Amino acid sequence: MGHVDALSRAQIALIIDTDEVEFQIQIAQERDDTISSLRSRLTDEAVEGFDLIDGLVYKIKPVGKKRLYVPTEMEANVIRVIHEKMGHQSVDKTISKLAMYYWFPNMRTKVEVFIRNCLKCLMYASPPRAKDRNLHVIPKVPLPFHTLHIDHFGPLPSIYSKRKHILVVVDAFTKFVKLYPTNSTSTREVTAALEKYFYYYSRPRRIISDRGTCFTSLEFSDFISKRNIDHVKVAVASPQANGQVERVNRILKTMLGKVTDPVNHADWCKKLSEVEYAVNNSVHSTCRDTPSQLLFGVEQRGTIIDEFTEYFQDKLYPDAGRDLVFIRENASKAIEARQDYDSKRSSAASVKCKRYEVGDYVLIRNVDTTVGVNKKFIPQYKGPYVVHKVLGNDRYVIRDIDNCQLTQLPYDGVIEAHRIRKWVSKPDDGGIGGEDAGHDPLA
Repeated sequence: MGHVDALSRAQIALIIDTDEVEFQIQIAQERDDTISSLRSRLTDEAVEGFDLIDGLVYKIKPVGKKRLYVPTEMEANVIRVIHEKMGHQSVDKTISKLAMYYWFPNMRTKVEVFIRNCLKCLMYASPPRAKDRNLHVIPKVPLPFHTLHIDHFGPLPSIYSKRKHILVVVDAFTKFVKLYPTNSTSTREVTAALEKYFYYYSRPRRIISDRGTCFTSLEFSDFISKRNIDHVKVAVASPQANGQVERVNRILKTMLGKVTDPVNHADWCKKLSEVEYAVNNSVHSTCRDTPSQLLFGVEQRGTIIDEFTEYFQDKLYPDAGRDLVFIRENASKAIEARQDYDSKRSSAASVKCKRYEVGDYVLIRNVDTTVGVNKKFIPQYKGPYVVHKVLGNDRYVIRDIDNCQLTQLPYDGVIEAHRIRKWVSKPDDGGIGGEDAGHDPLA
């Protein structure tokens, strides 16, 4: 009997609570001028798309489904509860759930703004697709050794020697490659290799590198400035900005894997000259000629003796020398044509990067390289930071907010726009709607 009484009391309490909820909603709707005016009209006449049921105003779908007209003061809380209840999913999924029970004007815009400012979504939502970036080609001066691209490849097996890395140096115009095995990625070894390069070939006017510590050190800056060389450092975690050398690195990985010892690949250092020769004497897809021809006007013979091929080279092409001016002009035209083609294709397949202003609070992509740490659930972004300076080619100098330093060491980096997300958004800033953004379930 006691159990039945307890159940009855719970049912009564539920009824009382339900009535209380409806009463509170009525009060909230009455405080909303738009809904209050609509309620007054509904008491006297029919209004298409709306109905007054038990004192509450509802939005009526053409099929007859009722949805509560949510007062303005309740909109944010309703969105928050549904969004969190649905596991912080995308804009469309949140709206689909909302639209089953609720309605209010400009629902999509308001949900987009809410989700763009949801801290968990800002930190953990997937970054924009790679197409959300602009292509900025580097103009090529049709002269060898005007611009060099440099980077390290490694670490590699060091069983037979202390060498663990390769300093890759690529001439921007001819695509001529030099490979220097090094013990480490220290500035001292980089400058020693470049000094050798300058001695045998030429001192360039410009060097392009990433922001590795060996290239950002004061020692390297002093080395560059004393030799009157401009140093261009690409944005953080943007290897595509130094694509010339990244392409060579990709080739190195496969070629060294094929020509070295199949067990441990420890003899890679001995095979480096063979790989360098092969790269410099292969026709480059952009230049339509070999780097050796563009640089020297002749093909290198290499260390491997191939009497059969050399016989036919002498027989078919007795005048081995070529007009360097002619072949470099053709290469320059081919490079320009390829850059124009790539620019048009990129413009057609991508969307413009979002723009930021000095003073904007932003988040940046979170790259955790800590060994042994599980990366599955780390936030995709970290921050907030502030935009300190706007650079060219969709790059920004990002720094800590004053009196809000997030790490022990102050942060100061150059970041590309597609790796940035705005900290606080407005309705017209664009959203992070997710994989199915664009479909309107209210249509």
